Amino acid sequence: MIRLFGALEIEDDARTLGARDLGGARPKQVLEILLAARGHRVSTDRLADLLWGDQQPQDPPGSLQTFVSVLRRRLAPDREWARELVITETEAYRFATDLVELDLDCFDQLLERSAHEPTHTARRSLERALALVRGDVLEDEPYALWAQELRGTYRGRVLGAHLEAADAALAELDYTEALAHAEAAAALDGFSERAQRTAMLALYALGRQHDALATYREFRARLDRELGLEPTSETRMLETAILRQQEIQSLLPRAIRPTQRDAAPQSIRLLGRTSELATLERVAQRALAGSFALVLVEGEAGLGKTRLLDEFVINIVGARIGRASCSELEQHLPHVPLAAALRSALSDVDLDAERLPARAGEPASVRPKLVGNR
Repeated sequence: MIRLFGALEIEDDARTLGARDLGGARPKQVLEILLAARGHRVSTDRLADLLWGDQQPQDPPGSLQTFVSVLRRRLAPDREWARELVITETEAYRFATDLVELDLDCFDQLLERSAHEPTHTARRSLERALALVRGDVLEDEPYALWAQELRGTYRGRVLGAHLEAADAALAELDYTEALAHAEAAAALDGFSERAQRTAMLALYALGRQHDALATYREFRARLDRELGLEPTSETRMLETAILRQQEIQSLLPRAIRPTQRDAAPQSIRLLGRTSELATLERVAQRALAGSFALVLVEGEAGLGKTRLLDEFVINIVGARIGRASCSELEQHLPHVPLAAALRSALSDVDLDAERLPARAGEPASVRPKLVGNR
């Protein structure tokens, strides 16, 4: 297991390597950059830019080669195995993440699985994912730009996992755990209204109406003081429901029960996003009828963008779906996620690469009609 949550740590059956066991700061940073690329190649120019910026050494490729050699010796006593892990390509390096267990990959897989499971099972998957979180990603690199970008990405994902786990706990009437997850989410993002609403609901369900209302007042004051904003109507409506002592069951998310094997997968109830889901479905219907659509889904971290798209995909029948993600190190390659999504959508189509080069028009029968950007 290679752990990037917290400080870098590598565990195998025989030993554990920490950040100080990799031959120095530069070899360690090379490893972290390659791991952050999640199996994609990183050019030597890109590596040099990330490591040194404007203060380049006299021979950057030679220095990188030295760092990689040191790194391989520290990673594994078997030289061939070390070369299989840290792969040299033409003017580039990459780490074979498919040969190891990476905590970030395990975290992502558990989150993805939870989106398609009934509530009780989804809650277990979310708890397992959160158990992998030992702190911020790459805490031992607090100032490196590439580490900060990856850290920010996973702060948002951890926030979302806490919020989904809180919803699942509420649906199962486990109000104490729901409150704990809501407070953890609020600690990650003090301006997350979903975290505040969940905390209010959990407090109200625990019979602590005064504390629920105090949570709202404190949040409203902080929004006004620091951002000059008011809570959203959804948050204000929850405060009104609590003031009126509305029945708690009418405010809680509905638990999703296990379904038959041939039934469509379901997830925890999508709260407050029915209008957005309906908009996506209308756009998809128009696109599949012969037009073209490009939709951007944006919002604060943990708001539920991935969950919204998961629900959207479940309801689209008879269309090719392509999905892709892009690592932080690929931000300068704008077509990478689009190409990966198209490759995913057309994975079972036999295309003649020589007759149909990358920029040639696709046959009408396989031409994508809807492109989603998330």
